[in-house]
Amino acid sequence: MANVMIVDRQSDFIRNMERTLLSEGHTLSIAGSVTECLDRCRFRPCDLVILEDRLAAECHNSVASFRRLAPAPEVVVVTGRGDPLLGEISLLEGALNYLEKQNAPAAIRSLLTRLGQNSVLSGNGAGTAARFGIVGESARIISCYNLIMRSRASDVSVLLEGETGTGKELFAKAIHKLSPRVDGQLVTVDCASLPETLVESLLFGYSRGAFTGADGNRVGLVKRADGGTLFLDEVGELPLSVQKKFLRVLQERRFRPVGGGNEISSDFRLIAATNRNLQEMVDQGLFRSDLLYRLRTLKITLPPLRDRGEDVVLIAGHVIKEQCRRAGIPCKRLSGEFLEKLRGYHWPGNVRELVNMVESAFAMAWDDEVLHTEHLPPQLHARLVRSYYSSRGLAQGDNSCGMSPAAQAVTVQVPVRPVAEPAVSADRPPADVSGCSGGHGCNETSLQHSPASFEEFEAMGSLRDARRLVTERFERDYLRALRAATGHDVKKACAVSGLSRARLYELYRKHGILG
Repeated sequence: MANVMIVDRQSDFIRNMERTLLSEGHTLSIAGSVTECLDRCRFRPCDLVILEDRLAAECHNSVASFRRLAPAPEVVVVTGRGDPLLGEISLLEGALNYLEKQNAPAAIRSLLTRLGQNSVLSGNGAGTAARFGIVGESARIISCYNLIMRSRASDVSVLLEGETGTGKELFAKAIHKLSPRVDGQLVTVDCASLPETLVESLLFGYSRGAFTGADGNRVGLVKRADGGTLFLDEVGELPLSVQKKFLRVLQERRFRPVGGGNEISSDFRLIAATNRNLQEMVDQGLFRSDLLYRLRTLKITLPPLRDRGEDVVLIAGHVIKEQCRRAGIPCKRLSGEFLEKLRGYHWPGNVRELVNMVESAFAMAWDDEVLHTEHLPPQLHARLVRSYYSSRGLAQGDNSCGMSPAAQAVTVQVPVRPVAEPAVSADRPPADVSGCSGGHGCNETSLQHSPASFEEFEAMGSLRDARRLVTERFERDYLRALRAATGHDVKKACAVSGLSRARLYELYRKHGILG
């Protein structure tokens, strides 16, 4: 039986839940606030938290706070009036469901039955995730892992989205190993490295005489995945000419080798991964919409490392432990200064960049028991130092309001069109769109603090990194001003910005504006 805690102040709903849960043999506790419930869960582990959405909104990242506990309870958010924004935030923070109170008792009773039958859903997933090399305890990464745990018995296609280096291949391997197809092969296809002239023959194979040099039959990668899993990495790079043919393969699980007369079949599960926005590619005519629908039956968006909090420290410690184990030496430690610099860096290369950085420091600290920042190669050390002091706003002559390294070089100030019905009171000061105190005009785009030497440019990062960071700065300032100018009215904000409601919420979450 489950230990359940309700965070609500509505007596009628609490009585209904008491009748439902106590009759099933579950234990029930009542808390009047998120803080009170968190304190109780730390003292006595809880299996399920039923959280009223208005009380959840009073505490920043309330659902995520519960999911960070060890062991972590599952969370269901209930509502009396229904708020689409609160519902979306709750689910993205890791809640299992967002329910209307009138439907909640029956739905939660059914949920507890399923949790009892499938105990792997309860508790913190960090321990089981580590079996597959997925290191971390942040709510966002555990939420992603719990998604694949819940769907492990199904055969649906999975689309893994996320920036380069966020661990999409690790998740693909975990999905395969957790599935009923574990005894079959996991066949990985790097779509970005497939030569366009050979992509069909590599995927589907070819028959003897299909082209010059085809001296025999060759089995393609799709057939090799028969009985197992086909992993299309960087699927956004798949040529349009092949996308149509591959769509038929997904629908029929049959295809014809290049130059072949007879069709052959392949029974595989598909996992695709991309660091690109496939919906934008569809809008630009670069990716087929019907193929995208097939790929994203289950979509999992992996968070960037900069949004995973203390996972940076956990991953660094894991890397050092593994390096020492392989070298057969006592485990080294990481100095406080080293860890502080890791926390202050923005990690454009995500987990992959962190692993490479720590491995480099390990190699330089071979005879030392403790890793210090001096053990980092100068280029890497320079990036860490620049990012650390920039994030604290302590750089000498700083006029950038704590921007990240590359973003310091450019200040973008954003004009916002007035809305038809202003919702800003007369005594409210105008929104500071730029985020800086300089007296520049609203339409100015300028390069400030220009790096004067090669070393400074190198520390700032690549042009691609700089452009991305400046774009993020622009988006954040624009959205903050937009939300202030429209009085937090989502409908007006969509009309002014030209964004859909879903896209606006996505950008609000990305830049932490909703909190």
